[in-house]
Amino acid sequence: MSTQFPRSGAAAPHDDAVYEIEKVVAGGYGLTRDEAGVILIRGGLPGEQVRAAVRPAKGVRQGQMTEVLRPSPDRVTASELPTTDLAHASYEAQLRYKRDFVREALTRIAKLDAGSVEPTVPSESAQGYRSGAQYLITPQGLAYRERRGHRPLLVDHDPLIAPFVAELLNRIDVQQLAPAQEIAVRGSFLTGEVVAALIGPGEPRAYLRAADHLMDLGAVGVSLAVPAGKRFSAGVRLIAGESSVVERFGGVDLPVSAVGFAQINPQAAGQAYTQVAELAGRGTHATDLYGGAGAIGRHLTEQFERVTVLDSSAEA
Repeated sequence: MSTQFPRSGAAAPHDDAVYEIEKVVAGGYGLTRDEAGVILIRGGLPGEQVRAAVRPAKGVRQGQMTEVLRPSPDRVTASELPTTDLAHASYEAQLRYKRDFVREALTRIAKLDAGSVEPTVPSESAQGYRSGAQYLITPQGLAYRERRGHRPLLVDHDPLIAPFVAELLNRIDVQQLAPAQEIAVRGSFLTGEVVAALIGPGEPRAYLRAADHLMDLGAVGVSLAVPAGKRFSAGVRLIAGESSVVERFGGVDLPVSAVGFAQINPQAAGQAYTQVAELAGRGTHATDLYGGAGAIGRHLTEQFERVTVLDSSAEA
């Protein structure tokens, strides 16, 4: 469930019209066409007839669906949060769509034969798999930014967040987090621990009350990141406790933090890393470009005499 703040300053869409959805494209948009060209309607599924308001634009236009007139058998009731692009489709349908995304990218963009693309490997958990998230802090509660813009969407429940992380988030008193503007959290399925990072201006001493509140709720560490145009590029300082927790990715354990990059579905990432290692075979030297903290590279160490991991992030 999500609560949307009143819209302000948005361009007015055209009057509602009826459209037939041809297919789903990346981002959860249903693709349709009219005499003026392609339209992308968020939330539409293949074979559906929907009513939508389309905004005028040059090139591909986007529409806001107002009613489903003929629903797809794949449609399910779901959250409309910005993190759930395909949640309105059954999980089985999501797996088919994701395979189609890969096939289309290979054929349309790379001009390759995509006939050998295998079915999407399902996650061990269809929900509750996200071990990390980042939220705006508003007087009304924690919120995501809307997909197209910066208005906050209050989060009552996010079905993708791991239960042990959600349990901490649900007990946060946002009044205790001042003067922070945002909060990022990261949990470990391996240990059940959670670290947090507050995002806001000023010195760490201004956030001691906020850090104490989060530690009282069960966080094992709280850091402070200065707001910046590029995510966490202005530096991060530890306020209390630990800066990271240990998470398992396939066959290796790695530290993860609330401000660093790591896959937010560790179980699925571990499956992928194991598969990559199998495909890599054996040799004398393997190079993992854009390798982060080396999750893939570490999976290669038993198969190669030497493994080089490269990444531009000093933290990684």
